[in-house]
Amino acid sequence: MCIRDRCLFKAYEIVVLTNSIVIIVGFLFRIELFSSYRFGVRFGYKGLIPAPNETSGFYLIATCYFLEKFFNRDSNFRNLLFLFLVVSSGIMIGTKASTVILVVFAVYIIRYNRKVVRLRKAFQFLVIIGIVSLLFIYGEINEQLEISRRYFQSQLAMHGDILTVFSSGRNYKVSYIIRRISNDWSVINYLFGGFDLAAITSEVDVVDIFLLFGILGCLYFYWSYIRMLIFGNRITFSSLIFILTWLGVSSTAGHFIYSAINAPYVGILLIYINSGSALAKTNIGSAINRDKSQSVVGSVRSLRT
Repeated sequence: MCIRDRCLFKAYEIVVLTNSIVIIVGFLFRIELFSSYRFGVRFGYKGLIPAPNETSGFYLIATCYFLEKFFNRDSNFRNLLFLFLVVSSGIMIGTKASTVILVVFAVYIIRYNRKVVRLRKAFQFLVIIGIVSLLFIYGEINEQLEISRRYFQSQLAMHGDILTVFSSGRNYKVSYIIRRISNDWSVINYLFGGFDLAAITSEVDVVDIFLLFGILGCLYFYWSYIRMLIFGNRITFSSLIFILTWLGVSSTAGHFIYSAINAPYVGILLIYINSGSALAKTNIGSAINRDKSQSVVGSVRSLRT
């Protein structure tokens, strides 16, 4: 890994950790500027990022980055602390998409259970600290979660179905758009798109890309995009988890794939994962060469004797 890459990763970590601290401060002191939604309507804090859906994507990327760093690079206490900070901040965004962060975290815990067992004292220490912290701010957490509970109850009573609540009304937008294009579109539009997304979007990435580019354009877009995500010579566990999660969440939410804010961070994550694969290959190659050298030296010594 070159010095330039190290500086890039260090700068990215500073950005993530700074926003995480801002989210926690916003929660503790109820700072409306950092709230994900209109204050008092629904629980959530986004920090310095302008929109909650963009923040969800930001923290999904950050979680995958710090999971890769802790489990596959340097399993020290500092990186574990940073990982817990990022995961905790990601959950506090308050969006439904942010709950996927917990799922990804759980998948890594299961996958690397031996390492978790080996470092169980560090995990236990942070869990105890987390529980004690929750006890101190239990009243605050309960009050803010109650606000979200009342919000979702009112939404369910208003719309009468779980799908609308789960999708935040995106199903209505998709239904309206389908009726609109069925009246206005020709075969050419279905093949190549042409919908004015400046007027209305479904806020579901796969639908919006179809509206913009049509069936052929959508297929080509995803083919190119997935090729870009498969960065390097082989798929690793970390890259596979990120690709599946990123594409899965973007199929039910918006501003993930074509997010201008998160595009650079997706690139940083892919470079980081790929640099780990390259490092592993280098280490394996060095070990093989070392074994060969030792074998040659041993053969020479046996000939001399």
